[in-house]
Amino acid sequence: ITTGDLVEYKFDKKIYSADKDIANLGGNALTVLENTPTVMVDDQGRLMIRGNEATVLMNGKPFASQSNYQNILMNLPANSISQVEIISRSAKYDAQGGGIINLILKKGSGDGYNGTIELHGGIPDDDGVSTFLNYNGEKINVFSTAGFNHQDQIKYSEIEQFQQNSQTEDPFFFESRDDNRQRNSFLFNIGSEFLINEKNSFNSSFLYSMSNKNFDSDLLLTDLNMGQVINQTDRNVDDNTDDSFFELLLNYTTSFKTKEH
Repeated sequence: ITTGDLVEYKFDKKIYSADKDIANLGGNALTVLENTPTVMVDDQGRLMIRGNEATVLMNGKPFASQSNYQNILMNLPANSISQVEIISRSAKYDAQGGGIINLILKKGSGDGYNGTIELHGGIPDDDGVSTFLNYNGEKINVFSTAGFNHQDQIKYSEIEQFQQNSQTEDPFFFESRDDNRQRNSFLFNIGSEFLINEKNSFNSSFLYSMSNKNFDSDLLLTDLNMGQVINQTDRNVDDNTDDSFFELLLNYTTSFKTKEH
């Protein structure tokens, strides 16, 4: 599939068909956005358009807090996203900077039961599973997404400084650092569309996201004089963080006789 097949250009927005791009398989929402044209993901997980942080929407509505959307996007499986819309700045959403990113989640379109399941693994540890399930009946459409991911990164570094003169060359400072970063994350989303009649419908969705981070760092500092240890400091930092978020959305829609009213 070429880029032209994945991106549709309209007057006020670009539409990226994320579910057609094989580069998104096994990833999360941040993976999708890294592959979305004009969107940049910085080293802190912030979404940037033309050098400015974007406003993030899900199915056309702001979700969570704009200050902590990174955790939710990391937990959201890529296979739950249908499209990404890049929308021009709009007073409706008070978009600051470059514009708006609207994630459109899959709702399912086939009759009866259908769904997908994905497993992925990596070295160093980056393992996970995600599912998308859907039931589409005559009056009701129910869709659900769940994903779990585990990451474990180990980093070891050494620094050794030497003092040199005309007579000797001896180490006088030695530093070693051992970092272990483990992260577990889980996301569950369920929604429904109920068609009351041709003109009226009721939509609902529930989102729960949880992440647990365990960062352990061991730093050893050694001062030496002529090969003899004169001072040694061992510092251990254990940083554990638990984050959780849930959101319930209810929406009632009426269509009038006038087109697009």
